[in-house]
Amino acid sequence: MHREDDSNFLLYMEPKNPKQDYIDDELTETIKKAFEKSKSGIAYYSNLKDNGEFTEGRGGWRGWHVCGCGECGGNKEYLLENGMITNYLCVHYVAEHRDEIPKSELLKLKKLVEYYKKV
Repeated sequence: MHREDDSNFLLYMEPKNPKQDYIDDELTETIKKAFEKSKSGIAYYSNLKDNGEFTEGRGGWRGWHVCGCGECGGNKEYLLENGMITNYLCVHYVAEHRDEIPKSELLKLKKLVEYYKKV
């Protein structure tokens, strides 16, 4: 499910284009760092009234995250240290589908960069 809003859900998108060349910059390094420090669990991103309820440690059950280019993720969500919730393909989206990231999600990524500059 695609989600473009101001919730705590980050990068729930559905890229359609082939992968771009890998972009290794501050945004990619930040999402990689955030993902490495995240906690896995489950969230209800498909409920548009939910802003980010997260249950740590539980396995996913609503299906797998799959990118339009064929890259396959997992069936869990990930809680980042700043409270945002994302999916297994977050680094892939930032590094290889940057031109398809909605403006709302780029703003959230910039907030994530600012968070890690402070910690």
